[in-house]
Amino acid sequence: MKNSPIPSELLSFSKALGSNISEQYGIYDLIVPEKLGSGSIRCVAFDRYITAIDLNIKLKKEQNISLVTPKDDAVYFIYCLDGNCFINSEEDSRLQLDKLKTAVIMQKDDFEHSLILGKDFNLKLNIVVVDKKHYFKKFLNGFYHSNIKLEKLLESFDSLKKDVHLGAYNLKITEQIRLLQFEDRA
Repeated sequence: MKNSPIPSELLSFSKALGSNISEQYGIYDLIVPEKLGSGSIRCVAFDRYITAIDLNIKLKKEQNISLVTPKDDAVYFIYCLDGNCFINSEEDSRLQLDKLKTAVIMQKDDFEHSLILGKDFNLKLNIVVVDKKHYFKKFLNGFYHSNIKLEKLLESFDSLKKDVHLGAYNLKITEQIRLLQFEDRA
């Protein structure tokens, strides 16, 4: 893995935060510089078509991270575990992504999306970037045992009008966390 290129999605974080990236066994780490805050960003490129990024940071000032990727038809799946951030989109300048909420960002050729990371609170995000055009081809061409429902779901991405879709709160997880917090207080 030593000669594998650093995923471009992680390079955007490195550029914005002015931090170096280290690699060990195919896992890339970026440590937030002390002057900007604390925490780390880890990244794994599973193959050319799928990349996972985990953020666990606390910033001293707001940072704008461009979502840039050379992937032909990238889709960003984002899950906010703690804190909140904002996503810029074509239709709204800032969409808020709250704790325990999901977002799907469809990359457009004529618009550069970005994450706006807030300051003075812990932020934990999971981001998965998929090259839809190439990665999902495996499922549609019978590589895996696919079914009609999966194929229709994957094809439905093409008909979406908006570039950013915010998901609903995960109510079951939220309820479980509340129960756990209540048990801790008792």
